[in-house]
Amino acid sequence: MPRKKSNKGQKATKNPPRPRPPSPKPFQPNAAPDKTTEDGEELWELNHVIASRFMYGKLYYQVSWKGWSKDEYWYPASDLKWCPHLLVEFHSDNPKAAGPPRRLDIWDKAWTERTEEGLEKHEEDDLVMTVAQKKTWLEEFEELMQTGDSVGEGGLG
Repeated sequence: MPRKKSNKGQKATKNPPRPRPPSPKPFQPNAAPDKTTEDGEELWELNHVIASRFMYGKLYYQVSWKGWSKDEYWYPASDLKWCPHLLVEFHSDNPKAAGPPRRLDIWDKAWTERTEEGLEKHEEDDLVMTVAQKKTWLEEFEELMQTGDSVGEGGLG
């Protein structure tokens, strides 16, 4: 008589969800974007960063888009390098959240100087700061806020 296979002793594993493709999603309203690039590519504007998490060795963010309903997707940090002021705001308000990205200071400098220098694809774009880097970054941010300098005019870096 054949033996029945038993599930006893087997561990169930639950893998975290993988990031999904970017918006727009089929069920969202099809509103026109606020801006387009010279080559006709649509530009969507972010409202704010909702959450961050570290998965599969990379930093991801959940965001809110202007003119769109809630977006459940997680975007790699490199997708947000064009709006570092929102990342700075998020991480200053949520110091225990995963992140910030390792190259945030470089992105912030490019944003404040209105240049694309430092925004090219880089292997560290989606990596988080080390604990020591994050501590230093938060301390520098606190100093900036106490002196009255605003992020985006003086930058962080």
